[in-house]
Amino acid sequence: MTGASTPPHRQITPLQAFNAAVALEERGRSREAEQLYQYALALSPDHVASLLRWSTIRVQHGDLASALTLLRRAAGVAPQSADAHAALGRLLATLNCTQEAISCYQKALAIRPDNAAVHHHLANALGTLQRTQEAIDHYQQALVIAPNLAEAHNNLAGLLATDDRSEQAIIHYERALAVNPNDVEAQKTRDGSSRDRPA
Repeated sequence: MTGASTPPHRQITPLQAFNAAVALEERGRSREAEQLYQYALALSPDHVASLLRWSTIRVQHGDLASALTLLRRAAGVAPQSADAHAALGRLLATLNCTQEAISCYQKALAIRPDNAAVHHHLANALGTLQRTQEAIDHYQQALVIAPNLAEAHNNLAGLLATDDRSEQAIIHYERALAVNPNDVEAQKTRDGSSRDRPA
């Protein structure tokens, strides 16, 4: 992470520092944005939004260790923040800490059970551990909430196909293609599942 930031010329609130940092990010000035996120956190150490945005910049710069520290801090100071737990889960999954990622996703869903993206990420993690039926259940929950989530249709179809449920897999490949007709991979896997289906 970068060093201590230089305070602005005049005293500003954590929210003002955060908003200014977001504006700098949007203009591609991420290093300056980081300084303002640091400043916001110096004023308000539990400013979760600053921790989350700053962690994203660290990921973009390949500094996953610092990002992980920021996200653990965010989840610690705001245990009721579904966004903090979900973001921590995504990074842990990237780092192949799958079981811990699952725990974070579960905490996020306990707070906000209608988050389709988190159900989807949780399903991906469960699938990695070959907890197939649990993964299928969470893909299906994601699709109840967001029926047009093409990636969830694709991933669910792939899992169903490997579980010898070709007919169900084809249905979800078709739904993925209905959302995104140009998905060549979904077309190929759908056609493969069709060939593998018993006559």
